[in-house]
This record gives sequence, structure tokens and C-alpha cells, in this order.
Amino acid sequence: MKICIYGGSFNPPHLGHTAALRAVRAAIEPDVTLVIPDRIPPHKELTPGSPEPSERLLMTMLAFSSEPGVEVSDMELHRSGKSYTVDTVRELRDCNPDAELYLVVGTDMLTTFEQWHDYRALLAQVTLVALARTGDEHAEVERFSAYLRETYGARVIALPAEPIPVTSTDVRRLLPQRRGSEYLAPDVYAHIIQQRLYGAKPDLNWLREQAYPMLKPRRISHVWGCEHEARRLAERWGCDPDAAAEAGILHDCTKKFELSDQLLLSDKYGIINDTVETANTTMEELSAMMVGRSVSFHVDKKPAEPGEVVLEVEGMTMASKLHKNNAVKNVSLKVRRGEIVCIAGIDGNGQTELVYGLTGLEPVKDGKILFCGEDITHMSIRKRSLLGMSHIPEDRHKHGLVLDFTLEQNLVLQRYKEPEFEKGGFIKKDAVRAYAERLIEEYDIRSGQGPVTTARSMSGGNQQKAIIAREVDRNKPLIVAVQPTRGLDVGAIENVHKELVKQRDAGKAVLLVSLELDEVMSLSDRILVMYEGEIVGEFDPKQITVQELGLYMAGAKRADKKVGETA
Repeated sequence: MKICIYGGSFNPPHLGHTAALRAVRAAIEPDVTLVIPDRIPPHKELTPGSPEPSERLLMTMLAFSSEPGVEVSDMELHRSGKSYTVDTVRELRDCNPDAELYLVVGTDMLTTFEQWHDYRALLAQVTLVALARTGDEHAEVERFSAYLRETYGARVIALPAEPIPVTSTDVRRLLPQRRGSEYLAPDVYAHIIQQRLYGAKPDLNWLREQAYPMLKPRRISHVWGCEHEARRLAERWGCDPDAAAEAGILHDCTKKFELSDQLLLSDKYGIINDTVETANTTMEELSAMMVGRSVSFHVDKKPAEPGEVVLEVEGMTMASKLHKNNAVKNVSLKVRRGEIVCIAGIDGNGQTELVYGLTGLEPVKDGKILFCGEDITHMSIRKRSLLGMSHIPEDRHKHGLVLDFTLEQNLVLQRYKEPEFEKGGFIKKDAVRAYAERLIEEYDIRSGQGPVTTARSMSGGNQQKAIIAREVDRNKPLIVAVQPTRGLDVGAIENVHKELVKQRDAGKAVLLVSLELDEVMSLSDRILVMYEGEIVGEFDPKQITVQELGLYMAGAKRADKKVGETA
């Protein structure tokens, strides 16, 4: 039986190691191949900061896991003191007295072999298999192999250069420079980065490959923007651009984690502010801890005083892009000044198509839309906007922002032609800047560079704040708000609710589309429930329970009378 022994510190194990062993095994065809990481190298000191022996063993197991017939052994890790190869060989010989033992050595180990502990006994027990790392070293390997044969009668096999000329020293030098991943097995590199061994910093291309699959598709462009904005800011302020880019790439990934994992990370990095007993803590107290101030979950509003009709829909029908049936079926409704009317329903029951028809994003198949008495059924989006319709869209990236524009440009998207911001065909940049700074202050829109921040690099919550600020500040008679609090923290949600009530009290008509039952019940003056494209019930939130409303939303109940046209 042939046993091939491949020892070393493997600090770390790299593709040169696996390629070398592959070449040896092809040459001698062993029955058993043992890879044996040492505990304490006998011939050289480990570099400062090297991983523990158990860590090097784990990396070695990862490195050789795809090599069939190779076993990684921990036999040297259980010994105290230095890991002398002769002790390992004797142990193997005792267990396998008739085996042929082959010991793999590199150029450095071969040329210093006479300095090994009890090297004569070792030469009597094994056949050396010597590999040159480069073609230039091969002549030296051949020369010293001949010397050992002649002087000690040693058995030595000299093999050609390894396919990958790299050393562990090279890899350790490259890892802190975000390089070297090409010399390591993927699992080994991932482990080194995860444990931050050798002062390693991740290769940014590799990091993107790991991070992007964890993101929702529409978040990738946001993360990409954050990465580049972070790099640009770091360069401006003399910080490490790659470290900033790394933070930009990773900042969204924790959303994929379970809550328990998020808490562990928070604890590890010291960002847990307080610990409380859940049984003795109210939602208000928890919210105050999160946002730094007291938060009210109750919407304070006086009774509505509806005025004249602002928006009237008669028999609207919208085609579906997903199936042959219509997405909206003969819907009629009215929204008056001074009231908040909410379209409630489970997602996918026609709310999106209804809003697309109202705002002009999709053509109406049948029916009529009147806005302040004027027929806008076939009007363009631009004309509806000029006429006085503000729209907080469901998809802020697709319909709410131009992501590669700055924040200040997005804030005047619908107003840049007004005299306040334009003169003689030129934009008044100072006026735009002052306007943007005012909205940023009023709506607490947070961004890296204020008005000149690229919208793509902003967090989802602050992108939403920017849209709400722009649409509300236009001071138009109708606000169509679709899931306006999506992505916001409890403090920002409270502010949005207060602002919508304020607009209602100022005489605006508000059409709210929400999937949040608490928001529907607390904010609405009237509730219209949509199910399978139809309005199946109209309710006063003070006269219906959440449970009953849920039955209508699920289609289990339906109002008998015609709804949606309450005067």
C-alpha cells in the first residue's frame, strides 16, 4: 500500500497546494493521501497574527474538500510542542508496517533537509517527492535530489514545476489589499473574509457576487448607487474609498437575516440602546426608544367636513395585463374636499390598476373620470398634474423619482417651469436650492450631501419622504397617496399621517390606498373595500370593526347596496 503524506502549516492553504498534490498523486498513484497541518512548525515561526491550528485545519479541510481520495488529518494537532515530521512518520509506520510512505516536500524544505529533526531516520522511512515551484528551481531540485541519493542513499523523486507558482506568504500579503482571491478555493476565501483572518479585506467584485443575490431586484440599483456615492464621499473627505464602497454594498443585506441574527449583530457592534421586558413594555415606549421621542399611534383628527366633489369616477373599467378578465370592473366613486377616502383591500385586487387609470399611467378601457368637473379620462399625465392632481406612487423607483437626478432636481420635477424656478428658459439654481433645503428641513429628508445627493444613493425611507414632500407642497386640490408610509419608521409614519390630516383640514381631497388595516381605520373618513376589481363595501371607520372589514377584504362578505357614490 502506498501512503502519500503532505504536511505543512497551510497558512493559508491555496490553490498551489492543491495543484501540487494533484501532480504528486498523478505521478505516484497512492492508495491513501493524507494532508496533515502542523500545530507548531518545526523549521520556521508562524507569522504574527496567524490563525489558531484548529482554524488552519478547518481551512485545509475546505481547500481539499473537492479532491477525491484526500483525507485531512488532525494527528499533529493533538501533540504538544513542535510538529516533527519524523514523529508523524513513525506513528504511521507503526499502524502500517508494510506500507510505502511518500513524503511531499517543496524546494525550500528539500534544500534544508539536513536541518530537519532526526533527518537520517526520516530518510530511512520515506521516499521524498520533491516539487519545484518554478522552472528555474527545477535544476536546483534535481541537483539536491542527486546529492541526497549519493550521500545518504535516499529515495527521491523530483517532479516538474507546480502549475500555480504562489506561496502562502504571497497570499497573506495580498489579502489586506483586497486581492488574492484567485489563489484560494471559494470556500476558503469566504471563510477568511467572514472571520477577517490575516487582516483580509474583501475583493469588491466578490462581495457584490455575495450581496446582490440577497437583495430584491429593485434594491440592487439603490445599493449600487449607495456604493458609488459612498466611494465619492470618502475620496472627497480623505477616507478609504474601498471601505466606504464595502459599507455601501453591505448596508442592505441585514434585511435578509432573521430578527434573532439582526439582534446578535446589533449586540456585537454595540448598537443596542436598551433591553426591556416585552410583557411590561408598551408599543409607545418601544417606539420612543427607536426614534428618540414619544410617538402617538392614534391619529388625532376632528370630524371631516366634506365640501364639493373634487374627483368623480363613473363606471371605470381597466384591463388586466396578467389575465383576460378586467382588473377593475365598473367602479364608481366620489372624493370630496375635506375628506380622506381610503381604498382598502388585499394586494392584487385591482387597486394598482385603479390608480393607474386615475393618474393616467394606463388607459381607461371604459368609464369616465371627472376632476373638478372637467373630464380627464383621456388626458395625459402632465395635464392631470397641471390641473391639480398630486400623486404619491406605489413604486417610488419606477414612478416617483428619477434615480440618477439629484434630490433637488427630483423635488422640482413638476414645478421647474414655474416662474419661481425658471426664467427665459434657464433654471434658477439658487431658487431650486433654497426650495430643496426648505423641504429637506421640513420633512426631515436625510441624505449624504443634502440637495445635491443622487436620489439612487438615498435610503428607501428618505426617498419616500422626498416624494411626499414634493407632492404635498405643490398645494393641489387632490392628493392620490398609494401606500405613503411604506418603508418609513414609526416616527416618520406619524408625521405623514399628521400631514395628510392637515391637508384634509385645509380643504384638500385625499384618496388613500393602503394595505395596512391600522392605517385604514385610523386615518380614513370613509373606507371603500375592493375585492376582485369591484368595490364591495363602503364604511364609516367608526362603525365597523377590523374583523368585519377583514371579511369584506377577503371576499367573505359583500354589501347589498350600490357603494362608492356616497354624497
